[in-house]
Amino acid sequence: PHAAECTATLVELDLEPSSTTVARLALSAAVVRAVNGVADAGQRGETARPVAQLAEAAGLPVWLVDVRHRATHQRLPSAAVLRGAAAALLAYFRDRYWEPQRARLDDLDAAATALADAACARRKPGLPKKCLAELANAPPATLGHVYVPAFARHPRLFRDEACERAAAAVVEGLAQRWP
Repeated sequence: PHAAECTATLVELDLEPSSTTVARLALSAAVVRAVNGVADAGQRGETARPVAQLAEAAGLPVWLVDVRHRATHQRLPSAAVLRGAAAALLAYFRDRYWEPQRARLDDLDAAATALADAACARRKPGLPKKCLAELANAPPATLGHVYVPAFARHPRLFRDEACERAAAAVVEGLAQRWP
């Protein structure tokens, strides 16, 4: 995703702060790319809308569009201005991309833990239908990156004799869904 790529680039450039022309050019390109990507995401229809209007609609501070404009069409902004723009963009991506991602992953982790708890609490063999439906609807990447680690961390699922049947049911449910 655009936010992840831009965050990586901005952080990498921030690790080696420098005021050389080459460093300013690199940071300038990263700022331009980040602002353009945010603005382009809002571009709809056949008629192009101004970058400032699109950026404002996306919640990006307008002064970042000015920095982008200067870097693209005028003199290269100072290192201090570019570092300020990079910091503002990192904060924007944190608030608009990374924090929502973390919240979504926390919710998924809680759901996986609840599924494991439900499996352990079940007296009959197999998983409850609701749990099977949850596994069936989860994208493969979510199974691999969220459910499997949550199940592996679960305090009882694979460590408690009483949960042996539940663990087998969870593994069977995953195996039916795994690509």
